[in-house]
Amino acid sequence: MEIDQRLWGEYKKIRNKIRATQLDESIYVIWNYLNYLMNGESGFVDIEVSKEFLMKDYIQRRRTLNEWELQSLLREVIIHSQEKTYKPKSFRKMRYFSDSINMLKEFSNTVAKTYISSENAEKGILIEFHRLAHQQFSWQTKIANGIYLTRYAKIFKNNEVKEIVKNKIGMDIDKFYFIVMIIYGYFIGKKIAIDYPPRIEVENVAQNDLEKVFKFLCISIEEMREITNRMHKVNQDFGYTLNQNEVFPLIKMDYFGKKSLVCPNTRTLFWRITDGLYYELCRENNFDRAFGNSFQEYIGEIIKKVCEKTDFFEEVNYGSRHNNKQSIDWLLEDDNSLIFIECKTKRMRNESKTNLTNTTCLEEDIDKMADFIIQTYKQIKDYKDNLYSHCKYKSCKKIYPLIVTLEEWYVFGMIYTKVEEKVKQKLQDNNLPESFLGDFPFTVCSVDTFEGFIQLIENAGIEKVMSKKTTMPEKEYDLMVVLKNNFNEEMKKTKFLFEEDFEKILPKKYY
Repeated sequence: MEIDQRLWGEYKKIRNKIRATQLDESIYVIWNYLNYLMNGESGFVDIEVSKEFLMKDYIQRRRTLNEWELQSLLREVIIHSQEKTYKPKSFRKMRYFSDSINMLKEFSNTVAKTYISSENAEKGILIEFHRLAHQQFSWQTKIANGIYLTRYAKIFKNNEVKEIVKNKIGMDIDKFYFIVMIIYGYFIGKKIAIDYPPRIEVENVAQNDLEKVFKFLCISIEEMREITNRMHKVNQDFGYTLNQNEVFPLIKMDYFGKKSLVCPNTRTLFWRITDGLYYELCRENNFDRAFGNSFQEYIGEIIKKVCEKTDFFEEVNYGSRHNNKQSIDWLLEDDNSLIFIECKTKRMRNESKTNLTNTTCLEEDIDKMADFIIQTYKQIKDYKDNLYSHCKYKSCKKIYPLIVTLEEWYVFGMIYTKVEEKVKQKLQDNNLPESFLGDFPFTVCSVDTFEGFIQLIENAGIEKVMSKKTTMPEKEYDLMVVLKNNFNEEMKKTKFLFEEDFEKILPKKYY
């Protein structure tokens, strides 16, 4: 555990409060609150809860308590709550639970005040807002649903990626997803624990297959406590370090006297089997190239599924035999406009999302995003120079560059401005016209936003939508915010594009 001695006195108060509670009972209470926040299901039959809290609507609830605060409390419980010994204090008591949550909130404020001084106030507050976006927005956007699951299943099922997955986890991706969704179904059905060792009787699933999956998902409480304690930081990164519950969402432990597999948070279980699988594979040979190609193909599949009125062009080779180039990944064209789409699986690093005082990693990632945009501007220049053989330049049409990322980068506000500054510098370095930044304002969005966005432009047209996004002040907004501000009713009509693929992952007879 890394400790800033300036914070130790206040942190000890939290530690001592949680030490007075019992581990399994504390996890049980946290699970109930998480289940209520995420699913609206109240299971507080043996827990004191404020009637006012239960009467609050979705937004009001989260002003009182939210998922990331419960995750932070879970981390402290894993480190400090006691096993096998009756403890006098209990989170079942409303006052004791709410006092613990409030202490964590106050401590987070103390951390911010300690590290943000009057000298660095403006920069510090902006960086803190960036950290909060990555800490909190994922609970609102990375929802456990068929869209999110099917997206990752399809990307991992690409032939090259599929082989890497099989070599790493010991089974093909179809079987893996079938098994993990059966397991997920057990826990989403209002269960926090199942007996250990678990036996799941399902056709075509052997016990050794189950063991391979559980090895990927679970860890003992002793190991969980040791790793969590070692990685914990009582300093500027308090509340922002990777929560080991996201790495191992299932815990082997004695749960009220029974050897069990406990799932404190079903959302982290879902994340582990989707974007979390990436982290098991990213260091494997040739993974980056294969994964990037698969993501580009997935974006193409979306485009082909949606676009009937909008023309589209996939990547082709162009240029001379001695100077052969590859075109933009995907190009959309309608009567008035074009969108140059570059697909990127590169993720913003965890240090970029979380570090308050050392912004080196963040600056490096911003530089990388600027490179992606310059790469797209080079393609636009070649198109304007009539080097594209498959799509001839039309001066009457507006051009919009779009970077589509697999995961959210949240390129808005301060981060948008920082990226724009880098792009301006790199335009000069690459002998590209400085006017490109004003003539063709860039947009960065995640594939999650893109799947709704492309359905919108198919019906409304490129210009109607992109003219909103590329005009101040909305140029610096997140694309999804712009879409909801201007096309909320139309966005509500967008649909899940791959329902048949979801059915293949988990046939209806299993849910």
